[in-house]
Order: sequence, then structure tokens, then C-alpha cells
Amino acid sequence: DLGSRHGTFVNGRPVTGPQPLHDGDRIQIATYRLLFLLDPTDIDSDSVAADPTRMSVILDLGEPSVESAVDVADNSETSGGDNTLKALLRMLGRLKAARKPNEILQGLLQSLLQAFPTAQRGYIGTMQGDELISRAVTFRGPSQHDVVPVSRQLAKMAIRDRKAIMFRDALHNKFLNPDESISQYDIRSVMCVPFYDEEGKPLGIIQLDSPIPGDQFREEDLRLLANLAPQAAFVLTFDQLQQQAVAKREIDSDLEVARRVQESLMPAEPPSVANYEFYSFYRAARLLGGDFYTYIPMPDGRLAIILADVAGKGIAAALYVARLSGELRHLIRSGESPANVINLLNDSFVTDAEQRFVTFVLLVLDPTKHELTVVNAGHWDPVLRTKRGKLVNLTSDERGLPIGILEDQKYHAFQRRIGSGDAVVVFTDGFVDAENEQDEQYGDERLY
Repeated sequence: DLGSRHGTFVNGRPVTGPQPLHDGDRIQIATYRLLFLLDPTDIDSDSVAADPTRMSVILDLGEPSVESAVDVADNSETSGGDNTLKALLRMLGRLKAARKPNEILQGLLQSLLQAFPTAQRGYIGTMQGDELISRAVTFRGPSQHDVVPVSRQLAKMAIRDRKAIMFRDALHNKFLNPDESISQYDIRSVMCVPFYDEEGKPLGIIQLDSPIPGDQFREEDLRLLANLAPQAAFVLTFDQLQQQAVAKREIDSDLEVARRVQESLMPAEPPSVANYEFYSFYRAARLLGGDFYTYIPMPDGRLAIILADVAGKGIAAALYVARLSGELRHLIRSGESPANVINLLNDSFVTDAEQRFVTFVLLVLDPTKHELTVVNAGHWDPVLRTKRGKLVNLTSDERGLPIGILEDQKYHAFQRRIGSGDAVVVFTDGFVDAENEQDEQYGDERLY
């Protein structure tokens, strides 16, 4: 037990570590109580019934024809002996054997009809918004109806009041306004129990009823059904978790494909340029990231070197990277000047509805003149380290705003000659913002 709200107990003592179990130990996990038996075939029904969980009758109007109501938030005192145990064992068996939730719910209903001889019909419905959707229906004999014999009035009452309710004769009860379904299906004695998820949100209801006059459910029947109803909640919750797991696997698969596509937008190896060496490193903070770099050969023999950082992370940032890559390659190969490339990119991104900004640095290397042209749109300054070890920020006085912030922003290019032995470093904020286990940032001072 890793600190659950309700705790776990064996024979009334809280479990804080490994706990050996012995024959006859009584276990409480949240609101569930279990009996541990070394030989599960040798069950003493009387001893089980002697250790009931508590549930009080909240409402009993005291007349043969009126309802009882049980608070389903508490555990109940069950008297059902063999029927209780057999129904539970059948339910657990069906949970293991079946795979589809509707099959399991149908099996639960069939077990309930065996546990409650009075019941002639059973129904399980789940909530979708404010609507009750049928999930399982069963009849003791041939059905006389083409539709489900369920009283939505009772269902709404049970869910609204969070009570397991019972009417001994719903058709002639003066406290109940018989709706069309009660009259049409001749619903007499009926039990309706709501069930909820762990957060208390209503999942649906179980209804058992009989159209036979004189066949009446008892108060202990209502308590028993209230105890068994959480099995339906378990089935539905487990099904939801399975669906979420399947959806997550599909999303993870799509994200992995997207990651490979994004990495394909970046160079698999550095370019080969006489007298120059290139090194690059990329790692996304998540599966997908907003950082981007590439090298683009230009028609006149120069080389464009790009580093960009889209605001944010994840799928949205990755989509912007893909868009940026496509527009950038077109503009550079069209012969636009470095400054005008950034001007045109800004005009394209500033009108976008998402209004994401991009920090961006474009370097154009002329390997014959050993000259570097730099345009900076709100990015960290590229750093030149000369052969003698001097550090120079290349664009401190020529840095513009990030792309996508201000319309008609004009960017300016800055030129710098490169000498033999010089090195230029361009990086994103993920480098200097990286933290160690003590939450200390790497910082730009260490970089410089």
C-alpha cells in the first residue's frame, strides 16, 4: 500500500510493509473486505456473514408497498449466505473468462438472476452525458418485449440521490408516479442500484425487477445487490483503461513516426567544405521538439547554416519546425539575400493564427572569401572564438525580434571575416538552461 487514502488492513491492523497471510485472515482494501482461505472450497457461509461490512438503511417508509433506500457510498451488511458467495464466485469466473466488457456485463446479469430468485429481468445501463445507454439485458424466460424494460425514472432517482432503491410494487406505489415504462412493462417489485467510478462520477445503474404480483424483493436483497454493483463499475473502469492504453499505444506509434520525420528534416551528416569542419548535436527535451538546424547549399556555392528554436515543445512545435523547414529551403534556393529571407519568413509567420514566435539565426558561409554573413532574429548570439582565444559575439548590435512577433519587421545582415583556426559556435537555450541534479543551470558563463 503506497499511501492510499483509505489504507489497507489485515485483521484490523494497517499494512505498512510485506504482510504474511494466514488461513482465515480478514483483509480490508479501501471499501472492500476479503476473507483469505488456504482452501477456498471449504467456505463457511455463516462465518463470512458474521463479519459483515456496514451499510445502514437510509430510508424505509415502513409500508409493504413502498421503497427502501440504501446509501451506496457505504459498505453493506449482507445476508445472503450461499447465494452471495456463489454469485460472487460466478462473477469472478466470468471476469476471468470473458474479454469484451459487454460479454462480462451480460454474464454478471445472468449471475444476478441466479442469486435473486425473485428477479425475472435484469438491465445494466451506462451514462453517456445525460443519456442512459443499454449495455446488457437478460430475462429469466422468453422476453415479451422488443425493447429494454427499464424505468428511467428510477434510474435518474437512484443516480441523483446516490441511493440503491427498492420498490415492492412500483406499479401501485403512491409515492411514485408510474411512468410509461413502469406501466408498459408491468414493473412490480424492482431494485435499482447506481455505481460510480473512483472519483464518484456516475457510471450507470443495475436494475432487477419482476412483473409477477406478490414476488417481492427483500431489504437484504437490496443490500446484496448494492455490494455486487461495484463489479460492474470495475468492468467498465477496466475497459476504459484498456481503451486508453490502446489509444496511447497508437499515439505513441504516431509520435515515433513523427520523431523520425522530424529528424529527417535535419542533416544526417555534416557538409563537406574545403578548409572547414562542422560538428552538430541535437536532442529533443521530449519525443518531439521545437529546435531545428540544417545546412543548405546555395546555387552560388555558398552554404547556409540555420539554427532555430520554435516557442514551446511537443507536437505543435514540431509542426512549426516542418513548416519552417519547407519555407526556408524555398527562400534560400530562390536567391533571396540572407536579410530578406528572414523578412519574408517573418511576414509568413506573423499572420499565423497560433501566433507562435521563433528565434532564428541564419549564417551564410562563403568558403572562397572566408566570409560569414549573419542575420539574428531574437536568438542567442553566435560566438566566434579566434585562433588566439578571444571571444566575440557576432550579432550583439544587429539582433532583431524573434520571427512571428511584429509585422513588417526589417532584419539586417552582419558580415565577418573568418581566419584560419577560428571557430563559430551557435546554440539554443536548451544548452545553457540544462540543469544538474541540484537544479543548477549550466549557464552561459560556463559556455563562454
